[in-house]
Amino acid sequence: MLYIDRLKAVMYLVDDNMARIHLDVPPDMHVYAHEHGAQYDSVFRVWYVEDEVPNELINLLPKKNKPRVDTRNIKPLCPVCEADMFLKVNKKTNKEFWSCSRYSRSYYGCLGSLDYDEGLELIDKRIAEIEEKFNDSAKNKINFIEHQAIIKEIALYAKEFFEDEDKAAIWLQTNQVCLSGRIPSVLMTKYEGCIQVKGILERLIKLKMD
Repeated sequence: MLYIDRLKAVMYLVDDNMARIHLDVPPDMHVYAHEHGAQYDSVFRVWYVEDEVPNELINLLPKKNKPRVDTRNIKPLCPVCEADMFLKVNKKTNKEFWSCSRYSRSYYGCLGSLDYDEGLELIDKRIAEIEEKFNDSAKNKINFIEHQAIIKEIALYAKEFFEDEDKAAIWLQTNQVCLSGRIPSVLMTKYEGCIQVKGILERLIKLKMD
């Protein structure tokens, strides 16, 4: 690869890492995650999958990335054991009520129940929580565009300060004291990290001009 393309290669590396579907894999799940298709990036120190997430790894998705739940199937949660509840009809009063899906008169069963209206209130509350998460997801898409824009700004700032794409690329891939020993390109996979890196470069450019 020609040295003049090295800075672009660093930017592509950051973009590729952002495009991956990251997973939150605790230490005791490393083997399980690997067996079901997850990969570990030793440079960015993250677990990820590409394209689609296998069903076995759904629970390892960060909370903000978990699939949206179909609100048509939302049911209230049992106030006793938090299991789903189902509508039943009281044979004596002929009125509907919510009964725990784990209902049983045995020792291990659950006797949790709710009045019909109480159950509807809990359903509305759960739907509101789900819609809030969905709206957060939409905001994340906007943030992704902003993230891409600031990465391009950083590339331009690095090139401006070092006046050499090869030196700029090396700086972005090297531990920096001004960033508490962290690597700029690793920080740049997060929007907040981009803000830090951009701020450092802006100060360096200003010092150079003074």
